[in-house]
Amino acid sequence: VTGAPDAFQQKFAAKYPKLIEEQVASFQVVVGPGLPGAVDQLPTTAAAKIYHFISADERIKVSVSADFVSFSCEVYERWESFKEQALEAFFGFLEIYPEAVPARIGLRYKDLIVRENLGLQGTPWSKLLTPFVSGVFAVEDFLEEPLTVADEAHIQQASQATLRLDECGLLVQSTILRSADAKPQTAFLIDSDF
Repeated sequence: VTGAPDAFQQKFAAKYPKLIEEQVASFQVVVGPGLPGAVDQLPTTAAAKIYHFISADERIKVSVSADFVSFSCEVYERWESFKEQALEAFFGFLEIYPEAVPARIGLRYKDLIVRENLGLQGTPWSKLLTPFVSGVFAVEDFLEEPLTVADEAHIQQASQATLRLDECGLLVQSTILRSADAKPQTAFLIDSDF
């Protein structure tokens, strides 16, 4: 996709009526010779454009650039629905731009688990998540007393794991999030990138 993807916009105008253009530039900063801490800036590469096609309710976004197409949804309900819409956008893109060769095809999803939204306040993370995901919250196997939600407030946790699966790689990142407002809440974020 070298210019504005007008054909894509026409094909999907009913589903994704909003269009936002984003221009991104990349550059590299290298600590160079000379004074300690001196920085040499290499020339900026040509700015690339990303076109974001967004549904009327702003829950779904299809992003298109010269080397990728991505499908994002803000409210995930069922795999079958997600898969159908993502494949429609992807195959629609390839139909319009048959010469396009995406550099990567991936699946990424983020799960944000808020115990209060599930009616599970007071339930320790170790009871809700597998040890692989919960990380240090699974340490109760090593403690004389199980961790309580009050104990969890003193734990900061972030983890990252890369796994090799049969057909692809998987990067799993997880962290604990705490609200900064008057209503204290804790959430657990699981970010999976296949």
